[in-house]
Amino acid sequence: MLCQAASTRAIKTATKPEPETVSGSLVTAAEFVSYRPLHDELHSLDVTDRVRFKLAVLTYRCLHGTAPPYLMDSCTLTADVTGRQRLRSATQRKLIVPRYRLNAFGRRRFAVAGPSTWNSLPDSLRDTELSLNTFKRQLKTYILRRQNVLSAL
Repeated sequence: MLCQAASTRAIKTATKPEPETVSGSLVTAAEFVSYRPLHDELHSLDVTDRVRFKLAVLTYRCLHGTAPPYLMDSCTLTADVTGRQRLRSATQRKLIVPRYRLNAFGRRRFAVAGPSTWNSLPDSLRDTELSLNTFKRQLKTYILRRQNVLSAL
């Protein structure tokens, strides 16, 4: 425990920027550094897009039978519901989004957020033949293009 605290202290002091004085006030170098160029160069996702990415992957796993059963029950294809097989959404592999009452918490439940995220994806990502790794790669590319990070590709 003592060794862990010492190493944590060493890391904090090694990464802490040295203060500089600019026109009489104390300013750290970190205040002027933007994280955005490095963020874009590493193709990192923003927090909201990371949540959407995780929701889409979890929904993919539900549809392919590799997610926990209590989550798989929340994902119902439109084509699997009696009376909805002839709808356009049934041929597009869209999911049923249940109604919710509480605006604050209802839409954040997986039963609502997962199918909503899945239905917002383009048809090419909702393809049944994609493997999990291919789906993840294409999903991240789609999200980054939407952010205009990969606009050159």
